[in-house]
Amino acid sequence: MTSVLHGGRALSALGILVAWGSCSVACSSDDKGKTPELTKDQSEFSSAPPGSQSPGLGVGENDGAASGGGGTAATPGAQPPRADAGGGVKREVEETDLYRLDGDRLYYLNQYRGLMVFDVSDVDHPQLLGRSPIYGSPVEMVVRDGIASVVVADWYGTMDDGSPFHGSIVRGIDARDPASMKVTGEALLGGWVRDTRVVGDVLYAVTEKYAWDYGWWGYGAADGSAGVSNVNSGPKVSVASVSFAGGQVEAVDSYDVPGWGGIFNVTASSILLASDVVGQLDQYGYAPPTGQSMLRYLDISDPGGEIVERGSVQVDGSVQSWGADGGRWNLDFADGKTAHVVGRSYDYSASVPNNGLSISTADFSDPDAPVVTGSLQQPMPGWDATARFDGARLYLSPNSWGCSYDNNGNATDSLRTPLDVYDLSDMAMPKKLGTGAIDGQISLMIPNGDRLFALGNVYDCSNGYQSPIALSYFDMTDPTAPRSLGSAEFGKGWAWTPAAGTFKAFTKSEEEGLVVLPFSGWDSGGYAYNNGLQLIEFTDELIKTSGTAKTSGWVERGIFVKNRLVSLSNLALSVVDYSSHAEPTVVAELTLSRNVVNVKPIGGKNVAEVSSDFWDNDTNHSELRVLPLAEAEENVADATLATATIDGTNPTVFHDGDLSYVVSNVRHERACAEGSPYEDYEKGGTSKCYSWTQEVQVVDTSGGGAELRGKIALPDRGNYYSYWGWYGCGMYDWYYGSDVVQVGGSKLAFRRWEPQYNGAGEYVEALQSLFVVDAANPDSPSIASVVVTPERNGWWGNLRAVGEQLYASHYEWEQEPRYDGEYHPGRVRYYIDQVDLSDATQPRIARKINVPGFLVGGSEQDPSIIYTMDYHWDGTTTTNDLAVLKLNGDRAYLQGHVAIPGNTGNVFVQGSTAFFSAQTWDEVGRTPRVQLYQVDLSDPHAPTVLPSEQAAGWGWLLGVEGDRAFVTSGWANQGVDIFKLAPGKAPAYEQFVRTRGWWTSSLARQGNQVLLASGYWGTQVVNLK
Repeated sequence: MTSVLHGGRALSALGILVAWGSCSVACSSDDKGKTPELTKDQSEFSSAPPGSQSPGLGVGENDGAASGGGGTAATPGAQPPRADAGGGVKREVEETDLYRLDGDRLYYLNQYRGLMVFDVSDVDHPQLLGRSPIYGSPVEMVVRDGIASVVVADWYGTMDDGSPFHGSIVRGIDARDPASMKVTGEALLGGWVRDTRVVGDVLYAVTEKYAWDYGWWGYGAADGSAGVSNVNSGPKVSVASVSFAGGQVEAVDSYDVPGWGGIFNVTASSILLASDVVGQLDQYGYAPPTGQSMLRYLDISDPGGEIVERGSVQVDGSVQSWGADGGRWNLDFADGKTAHVVGRSYDYSASVPNNGLSISTADFSDPDAPVVTGSLQQPMPGWDATARFDGARLYLSPNSWGCSYDNNGNATDSLRTPLDVYDLSDMAMPKKLGTGAIDGQISLMIPNGDRLFALGNVYDCSNGYQSPIALSYFDMTDPTAPRSLGSAEFGKGWAWTPAAGTFKAFTKSEEEGLVVLPFSGWDSGGYAYNNGLQLIEFTDELIKTSGTAKTSGWVERGIFVKNRLVSLSNLALSVVDYSSHAEPTVVAELTLSRNVVNVKPIGGKNVAEVSSDFWDNDTNHSELRVLPLAEAEENVADATLATATIDGTNPTVFHDGDLSYVVSNVRHERACAEGSPYEDYEKGGTSKCYSWTQEVQVVDTSGGGAELRGKIALPDRGNYYSYWGWYGCGMYDWYYGSDVVQVGGSKLAFRRWEPQYNGAGEYVEALQSLFVVDAANPDSPSIASVVVTPERNGWWGNLRAVGEQLYASHYEWEQEPRYDGEYHPGRVRYYIDQVDLSDATQPRIARKINVPGFLVGGSEQDPSIIYTMDYHWDGTTTTNDLAVLKLNGDRAYLQGHVAIPGNTGNVFVQGSTAFFSAQTWDEVGRTPRVQLYQVDLSDPHAPTVLPSEQAAGWGWLLGVEGDRAFVTSGWANQGVDIFKLAPGKAPAYEQFVRTRGWWTSSLARQGNQVLLASGYWGTQVVNLK
């Protein structure tokens, strides 16, 4: 298979849910398509076709693109002075950040791995001392005497009364002993945290509470029915205070107001809160903005964290609560007495929308009786504006980005964006002083004495609409005529810097005349990611782009540590020697997170862990590592016992004793096909074409090692691709089985289903065959193939291994679909294809056997007994027939069957018992519901259905390990519900385990420990009750 871009990714859990929920009609079948009732000993079966329309096949060449406002905020990341002469804590405003540097200790909040602590005493050889995993999304933190107070968003937990809670929290983590960190407590903030500040021993946060609450749904919820519920009180903006005095986290106070967004400016004794004034709530809990904003003075002089409301004023314009630092630069309260705010207004009543800006000043000298002293209305040419207050000045630039066009409609240059300067010294009359101009758009402005940095992007409109980053520099000595000192551009192709989102990522050394910006991007010409730290030199009269240090991952910060720069990304900590600004070099790099796709206990004491880069930073390799089982979560320094580098990416792993079979996707660059839409791009050096295939690598992990043995590749997928199937509908995402299955230990079976004919009209067998790789000789695996069906309008797949027997499935049309004013979906017959692997070098289809629906398993005691599932949708409800059949020659005779309501997930069979989850929809309560089914099939004529108790929400059976079943809980990877299994009893819910990451890609058990592979979040070890 070939593509000029990157291979497709598996749908996220949420994406699958949306697709599933939206495809009911497409998967439906009218009355004429219903499946007949099954009868005992029946041996011929017809089924509704997989979709409501005939299968479609699109064939083509596979070259397609598969402190705000100038306040007294401390420097982010630095440890500020804390004690006054009397031994107390100074009332200073301190910024939170992703990192803290305290002497030789570097604390870093990694979005995947949680709080990580490093020893940087020898900065060229940094050492990981320990980490504390975090569920949810770590935001920022403050560290005092080795104890971190961490703000976490997207947190699922419970209130004091046991009811579900979803929002933000502050977590205390004692990191004084980094190898054994301890959680000291948690405090709920509520809503989604927008901004934070620290004053003394109190953390203040502004959060946004939506008009609905999210808890988790499923068995782990306190009453089994938590979820999304409307709140009639509407949206709220909240300011909360949390004390962390003495290392103990404790919620102190909160202040709520109606509205959206919310930004605040914090001084040592006050908070000025700005939020929208909203109108009347509608039936859905939505409160529309009125075009007005409210400024509220909150007294925080109490060192314990009490919040006291004082006075408030209402100003024109809706305060913008997005952009850099959540919109904080639209509000100024630097002296704690005079407030300046920028609001925006939209008028859609005219034929041409009229956008405006309102610059208002308010006097809070008397906090209990503030007054608006002046305002200025200005037109706004863009949709939004970037603002920055600097003493008595305001710098303002509308976000007008994009390209200008000539008379022929051809893109030419970036739009020029004005940079306006306003004088705010007269509280009664703000006035405009002058204006300058800049190419592209501005995201963040940083005053630097009588100079101004303006960070944004320019647009290369004549070359593929590339958007490199640009840091412009202005002399603002004469505010009536800003003078450009130049611009430093970097980030070839498309690029973005976190500094466009927060000033905390803008690192500057005045002594060295150096700005350091972290960035990440994509270079279409070099066909590679472009990540690292950019060095920019400046003097009073010029600015210029200097060297680039290329580092790994999505880079979030670049900080000075001793005589080095340290790059902090989601994937790595990199140390940069920048003694030569023009040629900085990476001298050390620590891997912080790996995309773990599979983990398996081996030898009783170790685990084999396979990882691969999901983000395509490395498109050529995967890695298998052996670690001690006790260090599987890697909470301390690297404990790798052995490692092996494997060709290809996106691996799937199968285990056979001490041998691991790693199946990876290996790509080969090739010439773009003649006449393809990408041939010209390739000639222009902006695109490349690739061909992919699968490769099997055998790895021997005996004795705690990782030795590469033999490998073998399947044929390349060629120059063509096809679109096939009805993805997004129930069975088509879940029930067709894997494209690779393990048979009898040493054999792997591969499904290729891209039915195509070459130019001579010949069937291209390499693109629709069943391939068998036999690794019985691990040093020299063999490969062979067989065609299951040559039907172009048919389908085959659903590879299943029942003991040593491999089965495939296909269907044949019994009645073609048609439309005669009314749609008739037609009928199909499903067949299982018994594959003879007695000689793995010459696989053959021994027989095809008509069955009702899809094969889902078979009896471990009697190989002649198989189980199938047939799925039905009548336009209203979904039902499933789980059938037991006995094979005799080329016939399958029905023994018994049971009807299961809802959408069933993958079926796991142990002995003669089947396990699966089923999803239903409660029309009355308008909620989804999930159940775990245990079906005893020991008597083929009378299957016994034992369902668990039903719970609200979404869930899918991940796996069955011994006497436990593991069901996903919630929309994404919120957690796993664990059920205790026993013969003759319904599954019993036992415990809920919060999980990390997007999805659990593998699950393995050893004793009372379960290992979950959670992507970049790593391996999670769960202790069973």
